[in-house]
Formats: sequence, structure tokens, C-alpha cells
Amino acid sequence: MKKISVDHLARVEGNGGISATIDGKVVSDVKFSIYEGPRLIEKLTIGLTPEEDVSMSPRICAICSLSHKNAVLRSMENALNIKIHPKSYLCRELMHMGEMVESHSLHTYYLSLPD
Repeated sequence: MKKISVDHLARVEGNGGISATIDGKVVSDVKFSIYEGPRLIEKLTIGLTPEEDVSMSPRICAICSLSHKNAVLRSMENALNIKIHPKSYLCRELMHMGEMVESHSLHTYYLSLPD
């Protein structure tokens, strides 16, 4: 049996590794690990006004900033029992879909395909 390990994977958010056990021509075991420690971003929002929180939370991640902003808005709306207009909901969904297209394109064309 032969064991192959790669402790550092390029283009993985956080730290990642992979190991595989090969018995002849058969792969008998594969372990893929991503290690990303807690960011504890919630602690940074303590004491902020709702307006400041909505502005600060999208800075958690540059690629999916809109998703973080929507999460904060939705949690505040749920906590305060605020009902938004259906068109506002659809507008947020449309922006979220656009962000997904951007994120998937970035991942595919700049992070995956070059390899």
C-alpha cells in the first residue's frame, strides 16, 4: 500500500490538504480536509448600530459581500418582525443570483482552470 499526502492545496480558502491510500491500482481511501479557524466576526458587531452593522458585515468576504449583507438584513427583519415588499425581496434575489454568477465565474476562470 502506498500513501500520498499533499499538505497544502493551492487556491483553497483556508488551509487544505488531501491524502490518498493506493493499493496497487485501486484507491482505497481518500481524505480531503479544509481547515479554516473561527473568524469570530460577530464580536466586531457588538455595540454597532443597525446601520453600522449592515455596512460592516459585508466586509467579511469580498467575493460574497452581498450575501453577508442580505443575511444581516434578513436577521434584523426577522428579529423586528418587518415584512418587506415582494418586489424588494425579488430585487435581493436577483442581486444574489448575479453574485453567484460572478463568484462561480471567478472560481472557474481564475482559480480552477489555470491548473
